[in-house]
Amino acid sequence: MNYSAEEFIGTMQQEREEMERKREEAGNKLKMKKTKLELAKKVSLKETNVNDIVSKWGPWQARIDKKRGQIYYFNKKTRESSWDKPNGFPSFKLSASEQIALEERSKRY
Repeated sequence: MNYSAEEFIGTMQQEREEMERKREEAGNKLKMKKTKLELAKKVSLKETNVNDIVSKWGPWQARIDKKRGQIYYFNKKTRESSWDKPNGFPSFKLSASEQIALEERSKRY
């Protein structure tokens, strides 16, 4: 295909505008992620309940140890607690704010 100089310039300008738009969108997404991360960092374990329960399975609860910044497991029925996950306890995922708060706490311990 033969392009005239004007067509070529027009195509290049369109491509440049598209790249600038994509760069701006990527910048906005990055700003949003940074904002969410900053908000999550502001969440403190002190602001949550003393016995934060992050997951349950039968009589077992996964709880946050605020002093150590770690998860421990507590059986409501037997009152047993353990750092080790009980056999069969399903996997769970912490929220971003819980994860950041735990990491900050474990650094201090």
